[in-house]
Amino acid sequence: MSACPLPISGARLWLAVMDRARRSRVPAPGAVFDCEPAAQCECTGQCGKHASARCPHTHGEYRKRGGPLRLVAAPADLTLDGTPAAARLDLDKMLAWCPSCHDGARREARKLADAAATVAVMDMMEGLF
Repeated sequence: MSACPLPISGARLWLAVMDRARRSRVPAPGAVFDCEPAAQCECTGQCGKHASARCPHTHGEYRKRGGPLRLVAAPADLTLDGTPAAARLDLDKMLAWCPSCHDGARREARKLADAAATVAVMDMMEGLF
């Protein structure tokens, strides 16, 4: 197995997030680690798929389609726009995400932001009439 390439930028932050995700890994029932455990996705239901349980996907696990799974380090608050804003965040504001959880959580965050904006506009319109 080849070593996983580091990200082009933000490698130090990515490594710190992955190290935390590796140390906080929740093994599957009956699982035996034959080597150092890999980092585990830190999604706990933000994507809408896991009922407040931690996502079981781990960095480097093999998928039938698409090859090995690669976790990304991204903000816990997915309403943040832009990579530069995310790169300035502290470690405690970042999470390790598998691609499917990251996409699902971003979608859910957008829905909530849109709903909040709609409510704000309706409240503003109500005050006018």
